[in-house]
Amino acid sequence: MLLCITHHLMRAINPASSWGKRLKTLMENDFPDLNHLDLNLEGMGVDHAWRERDW
Repeated sequence: MLLCITHHLMRAINPASSWGKRLKTLMENDFPDLNHLDLNLEGMGVDHAWRERDW
């Protein structure tokens, strides 16, 4: 939820910002595998359809 709010604010402040695309790339490619610590994107509050959003 906080990532969506931040993305909304970034688009309002600077419509040309690539923050959302960079965030999506980070979450898809660089988010570490921390499942052994029960830490993952879902635990951060990221919903299942986050990839389909207009980042």
